[in-house]
Amino acid sequence: MIKEKWLKHIFAGVASLVALIVYMMTMAPTVSFWDCGEFVACANTLGIPHPPGTPFFVFLARAVIVLLPFVGEIAKRVNYISVVSSAATVYLTALFAWELLSTILKSDSLAEKISEKVRTIVLGTSALVAGFLLTFSDTFWFNAVEAEVYGIAMFILMLISYLGLIWYNKREEEGSDRLLIFICYIAFLGVGAHLYTMLTVPAVFVLLLVAQPKKIVERIPVWITGTLLCSVIYMVSAFIELSLGCLIVLAILTAAKPFRPNVNKAVRLSLAFSFFALIGYSTHLYIPIRSELNPIIDENNPEINIRDDCSPGARLPEHELRWLPDGPVPALQGGWRELCQRCLHLRCFRKRTARTLWHQVPHADELHGRCDSPAAPDIPHHERPFGDGMRLRNQA
Repeated sequence: MIKEKWLKHIFAGVASLVALIVYMMTMAPTVSFWDCGEFVACANTLGIPHPPGTPFFVFLARAVIVLLPFVGEIAKRVNYISVVSSAATVYLTALFAWELLSTILKSDSLAEKISEKVRTIVLGTSALVAGFLLTFSDTFWFNAVEAEVYGIAMFILMLISYLGLIWYNKREEEGSDRLLIFICYIAFLGVGAHLYTMLTVPAVFVLLLVAQPKKIVERIPVWITGTLLCSVIYMVSAFIELSLGCLIVLAILTAAKPFRPNVNKAVRLSLAFSFFALIGYSTHLYIPIRSELNPIIDENNPEINIRDDCSPGARLPEHELRWLPDGPVPALQGGWRELCQRCLHLRCFRKRTARTLWHQVPHADELHGRCDSPAAPDIPHHERPFGDGMRLRNQA
């Protein structure tokens, strides 16, 4: 008779195979609507898509484009990411259903009431039902057949959930904490696809509390570290500073060993969380580094400007100039500086252009507050850098 550890993979494999066939039959043959074309183009050119930039997905999609040269349509290659990752998500969902119900049925009150055969039927049915419910759900199916981030993000989310359940069942074994470290890594790696991969991380922390209530006090370093690392959700602008500070403090405490052995062990675990969270999140370094090279698609221009001369008197290259609409800018009350701020807000042209433009305006300080309209009569024509039509003169 086939052992249970193989049976669950067989049932999950059946559900996943059905999902794979269905998704491949209904997959978009080329570019579909909304963000799909943007993601395909950014992956093919290593560009920067709309915020938050999805660097992990861009890396993955670019790798698939390179590794599948026999598929003629580039968009179709990227579509396969959603197809395969969504089918893998169905596999994990079926495994999760089997594992969860198996954990419940291990209780003494239930284990004595059902036979081994009935137990296998119940577990197999639950796995198939869970897998097929996800396979044919409208939203999931819709995103499983086009070049979107949701397939790979959902796969990571379900992997976190499944590994959390595996840890719960093996929590007393030596080395089980390695699963928690891996969960931390893939959760922060998944942020590079979509932030909702962090959705089940709080549930994993609750599982830590419920599973081992006697260790709540000695794991205070873990709770503090987890709260700070989750700033990627509630205060992303400070995440790098908080996580680096946390890493340095924990490294010092790990070297000093000032607490009891159990607490020192929790400090080491917290240090591992901080380190691998930063490693997972490090894919976001791609965004400012690549943006500095000005790719074809560079949304929001998120570069760290280290090369451009923005000192007073510096001139922009002609190709950096962008057109503004003809005619007056409505309600221009604050002079040229406010014009720059408005253009920054409206993204009419690049941020670097707006920053440098202020230094290019003749007698800028005198003009500030004096220019109520672009055609103000007291401003000589040669002092209007936009001309009468409020346009940047682009000779390129």
